[in-house]
Amino acid sequence: MTTAACFRCDWEGLVDCDVCPRCGAPLVVDSPRAPRVAPAAKPDAPTTAAAPELLPADSEPPVPAASEPPALTRRGRRRIALITAFALAVGVLWWRDASRPAPGPAPLPLSGTLVYAAQTGAASPERLYVLDLASGRVSRGLDVADVTDLVGTSAEPGWLGAMAGGHAFTLRGARPDQVPVPLATGDPLSWGPAGSVVAVSRGPARTPRCPVSTITVTDVLYGRAHVLFEGPECFSMASVGSDDTGGVYVTLSDLTGSGVYSVEGGRFVSQLPGFRMLSVSPAGEMIVQPQTPSARFALGPFTGAALFHPGGAGPRPIARGDEGLVVERVLAWALDGSVAVVLGILGDVRSVWLVPTGRTPTPVQIGPRLGRSTAPADCDAAVAVDGTVFFSAGGDLFAWSHGRDSPIVLPPSAPPPAGPLAWLPSTGLGTSVVRHPPFWQEWTSQSPATAPS
Repeated sequence: MTTAACFRCDWEGLVDCDVCPRCGAPLVVDSPRAPRVAPAAKPDAPTTAAAPELLPADSEPPVPAASEPPALTRRGRRRIALITAFALAVGVLWWRDASRPAPGPAPLPLSGTLVYAAQTGAASPERLYVLDLASGRVSRGLDVADVTDLVGTSAEPGWLGAMAGGHAFTLRGARPDQVPVPLATGDPLSWGPAGSVVAVSRGPARTPRCPVSTITVTDVLYGRAHVLFEGPECFSMASVGSDDTGGVYVTLSDLTGSGVYSVEGGRFVSQLPGFRMLSVSPAGEMIVQPQTPSARFALGPFTGAALFHPGGAGPRPIARGDEGLVVERVLAWALDGSVAVVLGILGDVRSVWLVPTGRTPTPVQIGPRLGRSTAPADCDAAVAVDGTVFFSAGGDLFAWSHGRDSPIVLPPSAPPPAGPLAWLPSTGLGTSVVRHPPFWQEWTSQSPATAPS
């Protein structure tokens, strides 16, 4: 039996014949739907794909799983691979650059010669060593003992001045065969401009209470001494110094306090009561420290050292911000007196500092700190003609110029500095200062002065 329909009389039903049982017209038989078959592939196309599954006529085609088309999937994978490779290359380059040391500033152009004291062993005497700053070569100098100060003099190129045990000497070169030439004996001692030396000596008492004090100035080149003061003096002389104009200054002190005086015509003229002079510059500017309550009161809220110029205004505190600098030692002056290199304490930091002088605002703001924290006994400094500052701290050497410092690396065989140091011009170079102090004639034209009794 099949289902059929008659288009003439609209009869429809199951029959087992080909004509309509109502009107005898031919019937139309309803046959099953033909299956869907994929079209044949072109002859030149590859036939690697499998034939699709045949579905019944009355079934719904299955819904394909959600996925990207093959072309899009390949492009996405390629994009991910490119991104991964790029990130890996960037990471490798960053690691390579990060592992390299950061480029440092170019080394400072240094010239001249540094002479420093060092000790090669516990049982060995001190010896001077000579460092050629241009080549880095270090050579041995002469043996020394208990040297407390070294200075390059302008008497002759290559000459040095040294102080040890209350004596001042001239070293006419730093070679091991040089013999120190005695200059002066006294306490205190001070190097003056152009290589002169100022000494204070104490002799036997002329009165039951006061010993005789003698202040002399000795020329390094000729070794001649001139007496500026001689007479009984009950005050002790704590410090002495001189400037480029021939002025000589001392600190007189007793149990009641101290004061800074100038030596004029065989007399002491008071310049700054209540203070102690630590050092005087070639330009005549002093670094002073208050010694009495009234002197400390004069500095206002600042506690520490001050700058003072005789004949000028009062002392000006040396500070950074609102904190005063306590100066322990003045290590060196620039040749024109524009800068002092000092060892001092700011807050709780002991280090080497630069102190500008001249026309500076009040309070005088200190310059940069040089190097690291250091102890009082292991540092010294020297200033070259061009203003470069050489200093030692903790057994290392440094140079400071144009706002930055740089370590000076010594050869492995050279011992570290352990005492004073001095700078000299390059071998064969003269100096810009005349051999004789320009004020020597002024000193020697006067008869030896004697203080009134």
